[in-house]
Amino acid sequence: MSLTLVSCDETARLAKEIQGSWCGTPERLSDKMSGTANIVETFNFVRDDGKNGGPLIISAMVDATGPLQQTDQIVQPYALSAAAEVSAQGIWTAIDDDEVSVAIDPQSIE
Repeated sequence: MSLTLVSCDETARLAKEIQGSWCGTPERLSDKMSGTANIVETFNFVRDDGKNGGPLIISAMVDATGPLQQTDQIVQPYALSAAAEVSAQGIWTAIDDDEVSVAIDPQSIE
């Protein structure tokens, strides 16, 4: 009879699989009669060599649209559109086979 034992480091496997860039789907931040706002986030997980974590860079594209209020000087209806990029940095660590800890540095938010 032969018995084979295999040990697998699930935390290292998760860290390897999560590294790279992940893009979210567009999310609606606001949807009111006065306008709408949407956001699309991108998460860039960088893995430090030999570690189960590393730097995290988050960037997001935000857009907002809405009508301008009509005044005596403006006869035609007008709309306003604005776009911005938001970014933040932090660190991430794979905890076990399906959990990741993320810490965002509030000072890095731009």
